[in-house]
Amino acid sequence: LVVSMGLVSAFLFALLAAIGRRSGGSPEHIDTKVMGFVAEQRLKAVEAFELLYGDGSGADGEAPPKMDAFIEKYLTEALFREAKAMRKAKGYDKEEEEAKHVGRLDRESLSKVEKKDAPATMEGEIERLVVQKRQKRAVQERVREGKTVEVLDVDVKPEDRSLTSWRLGCAESLYHEHVYDSIPGCSPGPPSGPPCGRFVIDGVAAESEQKAMVAAIDEAFVELFHQGAETLLVPDAAVRARMGEEGYRLTEALLERVRSAVAAAANVSTDALFYSGSLLKRMDWPPLKDEWQLDERHDSFNAHVDKANIASYDWSALLYLNSVGEEFGGGELLFHDSDADRSVRPIGGRVVAFSSGLENLHRVMPMQWGRRYVLSMWFTCSARHRHENLIVGSSRPQEEL
Repeated sequence: LVVSMGLVSAFLFALLAAIGRRSGGSPEHIDTKVMGFVAEQRLKAVEAFELLYGDGSGADGEAPPKMDAFIEKYLTEALFREAKAMRKAKGYDKEEEEAKHVGRLDRESLSKVEKKDAPATMEGEIERLVVQKRQKRAVQERVREGKTVEVLDVDVKPEDRSLTSWRLGCAESLYHEHVYDSIPGCSPGPPSGPPCGRFVIDGVAAESEQKAMVAAIDEAFVELFHQGAETLLVPDAAVRARMGEEGYRLTEALLERVRSAVAAAANVSTDALFYSGSLLKRMDWPPLKDEWQLDERHDSFNAHVDKANIASYDWSALLYLNSVGEEFGGGELLFHDSDADRSVRPIGGRVVAFSSGLENLHRVMPMQWGRRYVLSMWFTCSARHRHENLIVGSSRPQEEL
């Protein structure tokens, strides 16, 4: 068995057994237990391979890896995690040289991209890779030249509060097995949630509030790094001084106002909707060329699915703080549907909200000129996955889900 496992996993197998012996028990019993663990992980590796490559290709259409090589990587990762968990459980605080050596090996973890609220188990990691593959496939199928572009717009004055909605069929659910399952009355879609959809809510922020937010963002963004067109800041308590008290309090008020508006539009109880993330974003075109620019060629306009990248996102919302055609050109929000692309114009004071799943593959259209300001936010239906450090605290904790 050890010979067939490969050098790294054989080393980890020996490490597991050594840790077990240090805690007592006969060597025969411990070796049998470890061998049982290895056999179980081999079966799980085969199941994972089928989930990821059962259709005969990888996420980008490439040929799948050899099954034996995949199983070896899976087994190595599983053994490494188990050894680490056993060390922690036994109270071995000092890292041994063997463990350090394994940490330096090219383990090529099955989870290359770490994301907030990501599953901690191996099965959860596989589910995440399957979700990432689904997102890439959706992009490949729906983002193409020559599609009809329809404008989702409403004929209202920007200062008037109004709601326009579009109901959608929900795509297959994401992350329901290893993060949290559908939460009745809140998670979009079957079996017992509100319909998936898109909403345009005008008049959420007054013109004076928009101008105050733009000024606060510009002040807060001084000496912040940017990538391509984007400069970003998470509006949490840690940046209160940077934002200034007025900007801090206004951001807090707007976040809560949008949460209430999204809950009403989606027919969800406000108390059931929790903050999962938020960003202040400014897009400059052409991109800034200064000492704070990290990568002028960074692409800020890729199509994506919010929940595919952050598992806790159930509902997404954007509050625009200035208007296309006045302060900037381009930068429309574009939804990539199977039959057509559908765009929404960024108008100051307007909120665009939507269910965060595969049914709402979207991107920002390339900027043409000027500065575009937006307050982005994402909401979760799981109290356990709420963001504790955002500057708002009015989402009351419910029973942990």
